[in-house]
Amino acid sequence: MNWGIRVVIILALFLAGMTYMVALAMRQTNETIDADYYSKELKYQKVIDGKKQLAALAQPVMISDSAGGVWVRLPEIAVQHLDSGHIEFLRLSSSKADRRIPMAIAGKSVYSLPLASFVKGWYRVRIEWISKGVDYYHEQNFQIR
Repeated sequence: MNWGIRVVIILALFLAGMTYMVALAMRQTNETIDADYYSKELKYQKVIDGKKQLAALAQPVMISDSAGGVWVRLPEIAVQHLDSGHIEFLRLSSSKADRRIPMAIAGKSVYSLPLASFVKGWYRVRIEWISKGVDYYHEQNFQIR
């Protein structure tokens, strides 16, 4: 076999491999966590400020799953005079399992969410709230078992 035929065989294998990769890439779905990520990116300074405010507090945000529920414990001092807020559980593999829970204006620091309303797996938990005009923000990955 001469070198010309070898070059043609190598090019044919390369083209077949590239065609397979393009077909595979076209079948992939690429979900982003947020549909309106661009507008949220522009408001990211508010998130940075919220993280700084939360870091200055003595108590951390704690999330756990036990006793048939998911427990979210917020620093009491940061929710005493709650203006508004919400807790988001974003399912990384499917946006259909996302949950958004509004926070009670009464200044409740512990939230108990029924475990049955969640699909088991990994979530990105985002908590945003405003208390006395001060923004707070917390984000972490959390696994529900």
